[in-house]
Amino acid sequence: YASLLHTMYFAKLSEALIFRELNEAEDAAEKYFSVDRLVGLPPVMFFGKFYSGLVSFWIARESNSKKKKKWIRRGVECKDKMEKLSDLASTWNFQNKLYLLQAEEQFCSRNFETAETLYDAAILSSKVHKFVNEEALANELAGHFYLETGRRNKSVHY
Repeated sequence: YASLLHTMYFAKLSEALIFRELNEAEDAAEKYFSVDRLVGLPPVMFFGKFYSGLVSFWIARESNSKKKKKWIRRGVECKDKMEKLSDLASTWNFQNKLYLLQAEEQFCSRNFETAETLYDAAILSSKVHKFVNEEALANELAGHFYLETGRRNKSVHY
């Protein structure tokens, strides 16, 4: 039963991320994290860590300081798991995802120059490794980054 809920909440949080529905993303992420530790994850569920990390950093940026710490911690935990996968399993498969999570983390920390570099690295790594959907996601999140930091002219390139 927990696996079914886990999968359902993952689908909801990834959909909310794609359609930029913050309240739905936060609700689904809360539920996802509540069952995450109950489920023995098959290797394919690294996508759950990837998307829940992206959602966590996004929620952190939109939250007050009390909630922000919780969401950053969750995002960092997901990023750290992706880093282990990149180092130990397959750089080819996980490098672009790690770069994107790192970019979102730096965006949360207001390290904008580092975030810019990491968004571009995520886009390039996705392109080189032929992850077209993740290249699109990295471009979209980079575009949001530039819009939210007041650089509309730069955002149109993403």
